[in-house]
Amino acid sequence: MGSHGNTPPQLGAKGRTGVIPRRRASLWMERGAAVLLVLGVSGLAGPVASATARPTQSAQDCSVPVNGVQASGYQVEQLVPRNPLPASNGLAVDPQGRLVVAQAFFNSISRVDPVTRQVVNIANGSQPAADQVQTPDDLTFGPDGNLYVASVFSKSILRVSPNGGTPVTVGPGITDGNTGPNGIAFRGNRLFASDLAFVPGSKGSIWEVDPSGTKPPVQVARDLEVPEGFDFASNGLAYVPEMYAARIAKVNVDTGQVSRLGVRFDSPITALKVVPRNIDSTEPLIVLEAGTGKVWKVGRTSGSKTLLAQGEPGLDNLQITKGGAVYVSNFVRGNVRQVDARTKKLVPVLPDGPLSAPVSLNPTADGGFVAADLTSVVKIQADGGVDRVSRFALDDVQMISSGALQIGRDVYLTDWLAGGKISKLGLDTGTRSTVADGFVAPVHLRQGPQGTLLVGDQGLGSVFSVPVDGSGSPAPLLTGLGSVGGLAFDAARDVVYASGSDNGTVVSVPVSGGTPTVVATGLAGPEGIAVRRDGSLLVAEAATGCITRIDPSSGARTAVAGGFKMNIRGISLLPFVNYTADVAALDNGDIVVSNPADGSVTTLVPR
Repeated sequence: MGSHGNTPPQLGAKGRTGVIPRRRASLWMERGAAVLLVLGVSGLAGPVASATARPTQSAQDCSVPVNGVQASGYQVEQLVPRNPLPASNGLAVDPQGRLVVAQAFFNSISRVDPVTRQVVNIANGSQPAADQVQTPDDLTFGPDGNLYVASVFSKSILRVSPNGGTPVTVGPGITDGNTGPNGIAFRGNRLFASDLAFVPGSKGSIWEVDPSGTKPPVQVARDLEVPEGFDFASNGLAYVPEMYAARIAKVNVDTGQVSRLGVRFDSPITALKVVPRNIDSTEPLIVLEAGTGKVWKVGRTSGSKTLLAQGEPGLDNLQITKGGAVYVSNFVRGNVRQVDARTKKLVPVLPDGPLSAPVSLNPTADGGFVAADLTSVVKIQADGGVDRVSRFALDDVQMISSGALQIGRDVYLTDWLAGGKISKLGLDTGTRSTVADGFVAPVHLRQGPQGTLLVGDQGLGSVFSVPVDGSGSPAPLLTGLGSVGGLAFDAARDVVYASGSDNGTVVSVPVSGGTPTVVATGLAGPEGIAVRRDGSLLVAEAATGCITRIDPSSGARTAVAGGFKMNIRGISLLPFVNYTADVAALDNGDIVVSNPADGSVTTLVPR
């Protein structure tokens, strides 16, 4: 979680004149096509001021128990179970029949044995930067036995040994100009990939990639609308799903000729596979319709559609084993399931929870919560049931949401991959509008004084007050925090608290503006913050997996709970974006903790 020094940071206070320096990085997004640009970012009005500091207090020991979460004086209850394969997308099957699963938002590739249910990580984003696994999407095994990976944000194809190890870049520079490769497939010894071209209506391509990495990639077909996970039939043609056009293209990779099948779908389609001839001599297509959660069998020549299974929306990729078993992944929910053609249902491969990475948690008036789950915004019921409010790439233009809050019948959500904005979604009408934009990486979202929202921006290291009706510009309350890990508002005392996850601090400032006060230093990756009724704070220290109570008047600390394995970073090509744990303090004394590292939500109930 970065360094956690004891030196109080220099913090900016809300004011009228001057310039607040910002981190010089910004994220640009046009209807879903992410591009990281290293550009200058203009400053906001306001003077830079030194914060008032309090002496560091010794904390009670918070060692990590070996038997999971433990909390003295509390009953530990699982509100939402953990998820072993969050944000699952690419799938492959190794020669031993084991599944290989990519998790793009976790920079991870894991091997899953569907019989023993053992999960083993074989690659992640910890390799040298030049060949890192970065947002791995589709996967395929080559005739040489190696695994080939479409690495989206690094815009390259990687080769990885079947048991893991250091990846090797074999296909650099595969891009439509915005995003990187997605689909990947072999035809004999020849390797091909599609560039994602994620803007609806934009044109993508098919590329040929030299598996040895000797020759540069070459575009072999163009004018495909958001080409997704594709496959080859025995006739040598590539069958390519065009995601938002909801149709299938036939591509001759030798001539570049593109034609379309006469079949259409009701929502975006994300992947297809050709059924091998030894299983079905007609080689039908198995197609995933992401918007409806349907798995279809489509006649490759007739275009006839037969429903194989009904699942949840968010289906991303699939694989067919030598024996004819069909496995599908769900990116929004985060799981891998097997098609049961008899019941037309999807059967879990592993026990899985309903969340991918809950990074922000806000209580609602009915006893539940609204949570930002990266790939979706969800309503968590008081009994742990989960309803999805908005889903990645499927509902309007929502991309990655790291903060969500319900006020009345409206949900407000942050979206750092769609222009750094705050949006409002009407639950009854389904209408969306932009409340504020111009942020870099807006994360936690809290309700401020009447008529305002409080927003933490990890990229700018700042906290802003935003008019809820969109009538004015964001006003800075705090700057110079480094990476904003958490945010809280004490309505009884009109104080805003924020944590700096990479400098180990918690600071406060009057909600009307003024000189910030350093409440605590030397914390181990402080992230989510909540205010208890007595005015004390609860802080999630992600680096140690602890929930710590802090007295803001003295800085004194007490360990409340330990054993949370919540220390996880985000996409390392976006260094200012981390996945943050959050904490909520309820009026009845319950403490609720969301954990993005395993997708769980835990309630600590006073004994």
